[in-house]
Amino acid sequence: MFNHSSEPNTVWTIDHDGSVCIGTTSYQSGYSIDVAGQRLVELCFSYGEKPNTEWLYEYGFVPPNNRHDVWPYFVERQGSPQLLEIKQMWLQELQLVPRIMLPDPISLSDGQSCVTPAALLVLCLAALDDCSDQFAQAVGKLELDPPYFSVDGLLIDNDEKLLQVPGLADRALSQCASRLCAQSAAMRAARSPLTATSQAVLDYLDAESHLTDRIATAIKSR
Repeated sequence: MFNHSSEPNTVWTIDHDGSVCIGTTSYQSGYSIDVAGQRLVELCFSYGEKPNTEWLYEYGFVPPNNRHDVWPYFVERQGSPQLLEIKQMWLQELQLVPRIMLPDPISLSDGQSCVTPAALLVLCLAALDDCSDQFAQAVGKLELDPPYFSVDGLLIDNDEKLLQVPGLADRALSQCASRLCAQSAAMRAARSPLTATSQAVLDYLDAESHLTDRIATAIKSR
């Protein structure tokens, strides 16, 4: 079995007859030892670009400084049963799910946002709430007209209009950042009594609490 390395010195391919071929790319990287005057280098593959959740689940460890980590953020259910039905119809029509993947801000180029347009749409849908006085004060009065709705009398019948509702995107992002901070705090609290558990679990909780903090900070400064 080959170990993982972020700087692999080995690759594999499948030959025409179905056999696996192993090839080396460099002997300069990798753990090495001297045996009888010869330098032996460990051959390592890259297991791929995965978020830490997959690393922990599939391989039982978390690589340090994983630039491909993302946080799976599940949106909250808010509003009356009728509004929840409308939200579900919109998600199905737009081929979206009530979960967004938030990348590590460190891995993004200048000008890129953690929140894609599709993710912002999901967050805005989730933020709609016809049972909250705070929503009415911050955004406007929400009235239902299935499969659509209106905010302060303005009919919202497509995704472009939804994103243009004054104050809605700001409220949605603020709610997301607040939940991320709460999730980070919960992971830190969960870590404290687990000193005797698997080091991989501790590494995961450390990495993900820092990740959610960075994402929340990036969203707040958006």
